[in-house]
Amino acid sequence: MKLISFGFALLLPVTVLVTTAAAKPKPANISCWNFTDRLDTAPFRVVADAVSVESITSEQLPKKTADGYRRFKQPLGFRTGQTITVRILKPSSARLSYGSAAATEELRYGPCEETAKPWGILIGSIDLKSPACVTLQVSGSERTEKVRLPIGAKC
Repeated sequence: MKLISFGFALLLPVTVLVTTAAAKPKPANISCWNFTDRLDTAPFRVVADAVSVESITSEQLPKKTADGYRRFKQPLGFRTGQTITVRILKPSSARLSYGSAAATEELRYGPCEETAKPWGILIGSIDLKSPACVTLQVSGSERTEKVRLPIGAKC
């Protein structure tokens, strides 16, 4: 028995699309030196016994940055002596811009040495593509809570 093979070559243009998932930004570590002020008491609503947040409703939209985000100023207070994590849950495109760290979806802080003024204030922003009800997850040394912030939009 003899094996005879015939081959046909048909050349077709093939397009291969290779995608890679966007790299998640690394969590930003906030230093005790990033605080703009120290206070005796929490200036805003306290979440998870660790972070003080203010609900800001902006009448005027900030201008868009080159990457299409709007930077909504959002002060945060951090209780010294605790390890704290603040993470954006919704919207998924939102970012936190605090301290000298690059914009990220998660901030980590502490613990810093406790002082006579236990609240450190940090001025930064929550960067959004458009106004939104932002959900943050705040974890202190002993508990975790979610908080919704109406940033340019109702919750």
